[in-house]
Amino acid sequence: IMFICTYFANVKSTEVFRESGDNILKCIYCLLFSFLPYLLRRWNIHSTRTLQVYFLLAIIAHFILGGTLHFYRDVWFFSFVIHLVNSFLIATIIYGMLLRHCQNQSKFFMFLATVAFTALIGVLWEVCEYAIDGMMAGSNMQRFNNSVTGEPFIGRRALTDTMIDLMMDTLGG
Repeated sequence: IMFICTYFANVKSTEVFRESGDNILKCIYCLLFSFLPYLLRRWNIHSTRTLQVYFLLAIIAHFILGGTLHFYRDVWFFSFVIHLVNSFLIATIIYGMLLRHCQNQSKFFMFLATVAFTALIGVLWEVCEYAIDGMMAGSNMQRFNNSVTGEPFIGRRALTDTMIDLMMDTLGG
């Protein structure tokens, strides 16, 4: 499904070959991430069918809508929604792990640990975005450049995307 979407998304593109290579990588990432529920089961973290469907929809939203169909670039709030939704998914997994391994802890501790670990994963993701933007020419994962004009944002405006992403990660937790 992912490969078909990438093909049709690139039919009118002037950079078909470069985008096709990027989209093949996205297909590989999507395939790898689809094994995460299986790995969780192997680590004795059982999930409901609803959580698995939610996870599949998050993968589709991120890779197909965001990456292939360029919602990250074209829909100004898409990144924030994805951070919120994915943080909630991560928090659900973390809370399930804590319930399994820390059963005698207070509800407040479980809440605090879930939010803290979810925020930590969000911070690590932002560090990855920063590293990718530094290593790959033309990358704008942290939205420090205007997506339309390509001009760099200055000062506080350059940090806005990262700060809102971290707020959404914490709120999702």
